[in-house]
Amino acid sequence: MLVAVTESRHSGDPLAADERGRYVVLPEWLSLATAINVGLIALSIYLVSSLISVGANDIASRVALVALVAAMPLLAFLSLINELQRSRRFASNPWYLALTQAIAQGGAVFGFGAAVWHVWYPASLALVVSGLVGFVVWRAYVGRLERDNKPDRERRRKS
Repeated sequence: MLVAVTESRHSGDPLAADERGRYVVLPEWLSLATAINVGLIALSIYLVSSLISVGANDIASRVALVALVAAMPLLAFLSLINELQRSRRFASNPWYLALTQAIAQGGAVFGFGAAVWHVWYPASLALVVSGLVGFVVWRAYVGRLERDNKPDRERRRKS
């Protein structure tokens, strides 16, 4: 996952790419992305081995198996890409990288939901509701952090 901030002097937006479409790579964000990918790989391996060992043949378990097996190699390659980016100062964020990340991480989460559905469908509904609540809380807090970290108007006038 490439999430980086530019040093662009051409725009006031610190998240904007420079004129070549490059971003400054932030190692701490790459570490977070790698941790997420590796965690999803570990979850996928565990669930795939469990589903194979019980020989589940219903639709939910088959959907979970396909989604998890498809996500694992993509997550591994995304982690390798993160390590490549860690050794560079600048990187771009092409559409195919964002699409691969969405497919890989989305597939792992969807596979987990299907595996939970296989066990008991109300639990997967609770997973979706909890995920939505978590997203709303996260988004609200990101907005709060942005407001908390805006420079004061007086400081801008003095500089």
